Amino acid sequence: MMMTTTTKIMMMMSNSCGLYAECVATSDMRYYQIDFLVMMLPVPPRIPGSRTDTDLSVIVRRPIRMECEPTGVPEPEITWFKDGQIINVEENLFVRVLRGGRVLQVVAAEVRDSGVYTCNAQNIAGQERRKYKLQVHGEEYVCTNACGSLCSARYRQIQERY
Repeated sequence: MMMTTTTKIMMMMSNSCGLYAECVATSDMRYYQIDFLVMMLPVPPRIPGSRTDTDLSVIVRRPIRMECEPTGVPEPEITWFKDGQIINVEENLFVRVLRGGRVLQVVAAEVRDSGVYTCNAQNIAGQERRKYKLQVHGEEYVCTNACGSLCSARYRQIQERY
């Protein structure tokens, strides 16, 4: 009489992938081994709220956050854009990318920060985008000294606060 067994992987994780062997012994002392390979198929990224653009507004010099929580297999890489250009946080002291790209924070918004921000989530199975339309309300803060150079004291003050 042949017995049948079922192997179940209850919580499939990326480290669950691999080659499995299931052994069966019979009464006539024969040994049977069944090998099977478990693979995770890629799943394209999905971002909640990506079907519609999100309108945001903030008062000048106030912080604002945009969140992007994609799912997918393998885990998607997240890239942020402003008006179609990749955001470089090294060049902009008042923009931070937090939680592995899942949050974009404008620390002290200025009128020039108004625009369309896009979270792009991508993996080998595809990509998805979520757009935020940000409007910053108020007057632009311009600080110049007698020589016309930008004052740095105000920016240091803002940086220390955040």
